[in-house]
Amino acid sequence: MRLLGSLIWLVAKLSQAISQFFNRVSRLLDGLLPALLSPGQLNRLTREYYTDYYSKGSTKEALGPEGDELEQWEAQVFNRYHMDSGRMLVLGSGQGRESIPIARRGVTVVGVDTDDFAVRTALRSARVSGVPAHFSQANFLKLPFMSESFDFVLLTNVMYSAIPDASARQTWLTSLRNLLKPNGVVILSFEIKREPVSRLKPICACINAVLVKLPGANRAYRPGDEYSYGHFMHFFQDESEVRNEFIGAQVAIQELDWAHGFAVVRHSPSITPSL
Repeated sequence: MRLLGSLIWLVAKLSQAISQFFNRVSRLLDGLLPALLSPGQLNRLTREYYTDYYSKGSTKEALGPEGDELEQWEAQVFNRYHMDSGRMLVLGSGQGRESIPIARRGVTVVGVDTDDFAVRTALRSARVSGVPAHFSQANFLKLPFMSESFDFVLLTNVMYSAIPDASARQTWLTSLRNLLKPNGVVILSFEIKREPVSRLKPICACINAVLVKLPGANRAYRPGDEYSYGHFMHFFQDESEVRNEFIGAQVAIQELDWAHGFAVVRHSPSITPSL
């Protein structure tokens, strides 16, 4: 029995080593996709990621009276800009993590998400909480709203960084301005470059710099484009990159906090926060 136990232990360790090896290979191959796949293909994979995420039960019950809490930077921005009334469009609203506490402040929230299950959960949360929040399923690139419908637009989490192709991000950001009333603002967060936790990311970046020069490669690829665990993300390399991208989108930067990864861009130069 002792010999059998030792044999089983060795097989288990070998299986673990093999699993770790193939996991590293899988992560390496995933890391090469931003240079090889088109922005449209990367977008589709990200949508499939969220569909799978919700279908596997990665959801929550409808929020109770207390609901979820805003992140610290979100609450501070809303306070500075006196966002306690008016209408706010929340893009990527998910199950209502941001929308419910925003609506509790007195803002009428219209949340949009591409996933039907998330929208239905958010609607239940709004009913339970008794707040002025409405949710619908829609394509982020074809939003069903009239011009000047909102006082504020919020891109939740790091939704801006999840858009492949800098020009696509700029075009989309420019188009959001049309939904805003005069003096309206867009609030968004983004991912910033951090020290890699493994050697795979630098390796992938070096290989991608070569792959992108090949015929048929993704010409929209930029350093900082990454794909892991089914999700695309662009990590801005420095503050000047994100600042220039906003300027290229023809929006005025009202506030940019590089350290905390968020920005407020404005539709009109007349709004000023209370600092």
